[in-house]
Amino acid sequence: MATKTPKYSNVHPSVLALPDDNELSRVNVRGWIKHQKELLKVEMYNFRRGLGKNTLANIGKIKGYISQLEYYLANGDYVANFWGEKENNPVSKQCIAMAYDKDGMPKRTIGVYYPDVGAVWTKEMESGYQHLL
Repeated sequence: MATKTPKYSNVHPSVLALPDDNELSRVNVRGWIKHQKELLKVEMYNFRRGLGKNTLANIGKIKGYISQLEYYLANGDYVANFWGEKENNPVSKQCIAMAYDKDGMPKRTIGVYYPDVGAVWTKEMESGYQHLL
């Protein structure tokens, strides 16, 4: 008897293609969602009991993160600014298509990795770049 490969109709093929040890794999992200839902239960309990100052804000934050993670699984686009079980790791941004001003000089944003420079654009690079203009 042949084993059936499970079909994940609600998970984008690009996410399914990632190995399980990848940070953004389906397995890891589902674990993050599970952890966040557990936090949500605690915050909802605290809110109903009138405990804690920021419970309502925490509930909104947790629900937003869960929604972003579910969007990623369904569409393959990670739209959140942080990642991880506790949403404590910032997302690194990378330029994939250069933009240029009217004089033909590249437009750059601090904190973004540029392959042509081979580094993340910094304030120091920005100030040196402005002197060239």
